Amino acid sequence: MKKDKAIILYEEIIRAAKDFDAQYCIGKGGYGNVYKAEPSSGYVVAVKKFHPLHTGRSFLVYKYLERGSLASVLSKNEESKKLDWNKRLSYTMQVTEKCDVFSFGVLALELIVGAYPGEFLSNLSILTAESIPLNNVLDQRLTPPLPEVVNKLVFILKLVVSCFSAVV
Repeated sequence: MKKDKAIILYEEIIRAAKDFDAQYCIGKGGYGNVYKAEPSSGYVVAVKKFHPLHTGRSFLVYKYLERGSLASVLSKNEESKKLDWNKRLSYTMQVTEKCDVFSFGVLALELIVGAYPGEFLSNLSILTAESIPLNNVLDQRLTPPLPEVVNKLVFILKLVVSCFSAVV
């Protein structure tokens, strides 16, 4: 994406969320608030605006889930099973250029684990791809992934570790 288009998209998301007006807030969490927005593209998106980690605005844009937040969907056994491995992988592929690496890492790990990865976040300084056996982190509510999906999950897990090591 060209820089001009990225700036326009960034500004359009802020405008669609009415500069993160409270009436568009659909959830609050420890790292930020989530807003519902409908940019001119017509797609409804959820925008997680992070509490300031540094100056400037930092947010993550992802597909709006009608059934609630990702955390809400993953916390319910039946709902989480509907979000199979392929759907979870597709969410990691939809992350925009405006997403910072830490946010992407949290989102990707949350999709793999099936819950907020707080335990991993508290051990960032010692986290390596080898220290996280894939079978120990996979959401056990889903059927085991097929070999080609396992390869993608391993790649994403290595990417997650790289994301976290970039901010430690």
